[in-house]
Amino acid sequence: MGAVYTCSGCHAVVARDASVCPHCHALLSGIRCTSCGFVGPESSFAHDLCPRCGSRVNRVPQQSRTPNTGQRLRDNWWFIALLLFFFFPAGLIMLWLNGWAKRTKVIVTAVVAGALVLAALSPGQTDNHSTPVYHNLTAHMSAYLAGYSSSWAQSRWNNGADSTISTIQWPTGTVIVIDPSTRDVDYAVQSLLPKADQPNATMQAAIVVWVQSNYSACCTYTDGETGYQAVANITFVQPGTGHLLAEQDVTGPPPSDAVPAGGGGVYGGAVAASDIAGAITSQLDS
Repeated sequence: MGAVYTCSGCHAVVARDASVCPHCHALLSGIRCTSCGFVGPESSFAHDLCPRCGSRVNRVPQQSRTPNTGQRLRDNWWFIALLLFFFFPAGLIMLWLNGWAKRTKVIVTAVVAGALVLAALSPGQTDNHSTPVYHNLTAHMSAYLAGYSSSWAQSRWNNGADSTISTIQWPTGTVIVIDPSTRDVDYAVQSLLPKADQPNATMQAAIVVWVQSNYSACCTYTDGETGYQAVANITFVQPGTGHLLAEQDVTGPPPSDAVPAGGGGVYGGAVAASDIAGAITSQLDS
């Protein structure tokens, strides 16, 4: 490969016989008239007069063409592109040290800056009912289930929910919905609560809601078979103490009015997660 010539002013690659750098417009050889811009060899400017406009010229300091045995790494577009993608501050520095035209540098810089601004201004999830990260909340599960036992749950099914509101002051803060049977977050209901009530992945909730679902006999058909309706028992407690704050039951759709064929009980549909979430929100707002 032959020698590559670069402008000593901006270090851009130039042709061997170029008289003016096409990038920084520095004079590489000859004389430039400061009045009309004409560039020509020194022999053309007899008595220091411009052969085009006749003006007396002041000799403009020249830059030089420097031969180089190879192109510098920073002069390669792919190198600068990689830096802009993986480490854009260094990419911008290399871009402006490169001998590219100023217009190109400005355009690339504007594109990179625009991309950064758009990324910074892009809104996050704004849905009022969004699903936060719960995986770290299970660290507080023992506090969330304090006071819960199978015998306590059975008594609630036998006696029904106590709708009496606790006389203590309700805590303020976020809410976590727990399915005691699985000792885990009830994600279907939790995701439907307002965002303001959602705990993040590190904080402990201020109010725990236990949701237990079962079926309760609600009617008897003419052939003696029993109809069952889904019931979700919703219990509000304080974490750590299990102190009861409030309870209520939410029922699902009733079973069919038709007499069952072939015997066996008839079951209505399950309680919708949206109905449970609505009941929780109403209780919190009351």
